[in-house]
Amino acid sequence: AETDATATQITTDGYQNILDEGSAKGIALTEAGADESLVENLTVESKEADGVEVYVVSFSFNGSDFEYTINAQSGEITEELINGSKVVV
Repeated sequence: AETDATATQITTDGYQNILDEGSAKGIALTEAGADESLVENLTVESKEADGVEVYVVSFSFNGSDFEYTINAQSGEITEELINGSKVVV
C-alpha cells in the first residue's frame, strides 16, 4: 500500500502525466465528434502552461480548425478553439 501512495503522490504533484499523447488525442477527437481517419493536419504537442503540463491537440475536420488544450494529469479540456475562436468549456 505504501508504494501505491507514493505513486499517487508522484502523479498528483505533477512529476508524472496520467495521460499519454494518444489519450489526449482521443479526448480531443471525441469532443469534436471526429474520427481520426477523417481529420487532417493532426498534431499533439506537450508543453507547460501556468506550471501545469498540458497537451495541445490540433487538427482540421469538416472544414473547421480545432485546437484543444488538455490537462495532462486530469484529462480535462482547459481550452477549446474552433477556427481560432475560444469556446467556453
